[in-house]
Amino acid sequence: METQTNFDELIKYNVSEAVIRGLKDKYLHVKVTSFDDKENYEIAKRGHIEIKSLKAQIETRRKELKEDSLKFGRMVDSKAKQVVAPLIEIEDHLVAQRNIIDEEVNRRKDEAEKAQQKMIEERVSAFAKCGAVLSFIDATNWTEETFKAQYEVLKINYETKCKIDAENEAKRREYEEEMARKNLELEAREREIRRKEKEAFDIQVKENQRLQAEIRAKEEAEAKLKAELEAQERERAFLLAKDARLEAISKEFDTLEKAWAEIFRLTEVF
Repeated sequence: METQTNFDELIKYNVSEAVIRGLKDKYLHVKVTSFDDKENYEIAKRGHIEIKSLKAQIETRRKELKEDSLKFGRMVDSKAKQVVAPLIEIEDHLVAQRNIIDEEVNRRKDEAEKAQQKMIEERVSAFAKCGAVLSFIDATNWTEETFKAQYEVLKINYETKCKIDAENEAKRREYEEEMARKNLELEAREREIRRKEKEAFDIQVKENQRLQAEIRAKEEAEAKLKAELEAQERERAFLLAKDARLEAISKEFDTLEKAWAEIFRLTEVF
């Protein structure tokens, strides 16, 4: 008759049910009430370490027992699960209690990192608005007092520069406007001068035309008078010649009839 091996007697772990009950009584009542509850946090932390140590011992024993055979190994695994299950319950509880603070620590760490990043960006942006470059190292490492002191000096210098630039720009615009006004006045005076010069020129042209017309009229009158005088001179010469001829005729012809006959002859000739 084949002897049945009592595996329950062989599978022995160094963590008894009494130990587990003790651990439950010791740790399952632990609760971290707030971020400042450091005492229960430390208890949960120590308990977590203790549970992980017991789990490690059980795992070591499980591997030792499992080496005998696969069947024994399955029984060892089953027994291990039975033993570990309540430990996992305790561990999950303790982890949850630790996370109350650990997660808050991580959250606050993330907030601090985001706040620092925001501070760096704001500092760099503040310097950039004043036309300056702030290095990442200085933006990160400067204390708030150092940053404020540096920024105040930069801001005063920048505002002073902007004020001077604005004044210079205003003076430049005022100068340009004054020059533009003077140029307009100069152009207006030049247009008036050119207008008067053209007006005087037109008057002179008209006067010259009038004088030329008078000269032409005078020349024409003189030419006409000359022609009339010449005509009169020719007529006078003709009359003188006629008179002289008549006189000569009267001397040459002794009777009136002869004289008139000669006069008629001469008149017909002329």
